[in-house]
Formats: sequence, structure tokens, C-alpha cells
Amino acid sequence: MNIFNKITLQSMKKSHTRTIVTVMGVVLSAALITAVTTFGISLLNYMARGAAQKYGGWHVKFEDVDSSFVAKQASNDKVANTATFENIGYAKLEGGKNHNKPYLFIAGFSKKTFNALPLTLLSGRLPKNSGEILVSGSVMTKSGVHLQVGDTLTLAVGNRMKVNKKLGQSDPYTAESETFVPKAERTYTVVGI
Repeated sequence: MNIFNKITLQSMKKSHTRTIVTVMGVVLSAALITAVTTFGISLLNYMARGAAQKYGGWHVKFEDVDSSFVAKQASNDKVANTATFENIGYAKLEGGKNHNKPYLFIAGFSKKTFNALPLTLLSGRLPKNSGEILVSGSVMTKSGVHLQVGDTLTLAVGNRMKVNKKLGQSDPYTAESETFVPKAERTYTVVGI
């Protein structure tokens, strides 16, 4: 045993209280570091699961890409799965009371996309063709517009524009600086909520 070990042991034997307090401090410090690390990892996992529940389990999202890019990614052996949807446009929601979101966002989904996104049918069924539409329950609860399965909607579908820039879902609504440019009128039958 070297001289440092002898002096340390003698010091520890002379001052039992200080030794016990030091050992308890080391144990509590290790426990605190472990607890903070566990809390951080648990919080990150909770947030990731919540985002997957709300937005879907995708890891990379590409907006406004052409079909050749989609085909290339679908055949890429490093990509596990792909899901696509067509951005058809926006339509003004007649009778809507939500001034922050006066538009309906209309998208064309494939069956594979419906399976990839976290959608739960409250009533009805999934659309089978381009003349059928699935309406979000939040549209009715937040806007005050009541729709039922079997209702028919005739909508002027177009784009939200800010000067010459086409706005998307990630752009917040600004009544004073954006305009709505209709492109075509479409009629849909509500088949599900």
C-alpha cells in the first residue's frame, strides 16, 4: 500500500462524519445525473411518439416534387417506405367561423398514404374516387360548419398567394397580405369524417 492510500484511510477513520457525507454526496450525484439523463431521453421519446401520432411516422418530407423524384426515391434501396399525396389546392370554407383558417386544404391520397398517416375514421368510409372527400372532424369543431356523410360540397379550388409566391400548409394565414386565386370548381361527396 502506498503512502497516499495510508494517509487517506487514516483521515477517513478519524473523521467518520465527513466520510459518510462524502460517500452520500457521491451516491446522490450519481443518482441525480442518472435521473436527469433518463428524464431527457424519456422526454425526447415522448415528443417523437407524439409527433408520429399527430403527423405520421415519416422521417423526411419533400414538398412540391415531380413524379420522377418520387419514382427514384421509391426504387432507392436505402428508403424503407414512401407515401405520396397530391396537393389539389385550397377552397374557401363558406360559413366558417375560424378567422385564422378560412380555407379547406384539399389533397389527393392513395390507399398507401391513408395507411401511412394517423387517420381515424369517426364515421363513413375512405374515398374510392376523385369525386369523394374525407372531411377532418377538426374542420367542423373549429369552424362551426356541420357536415355529414352524404353531403355534397361544390368548391372553388385554387391557390393561396402572397404577391407571386404560392403558399402552402406550413405558411400561416395572413388576411392582409395573401389572396385566394381560384382555378376550377369541383364537386365532392362527403363519404367520411
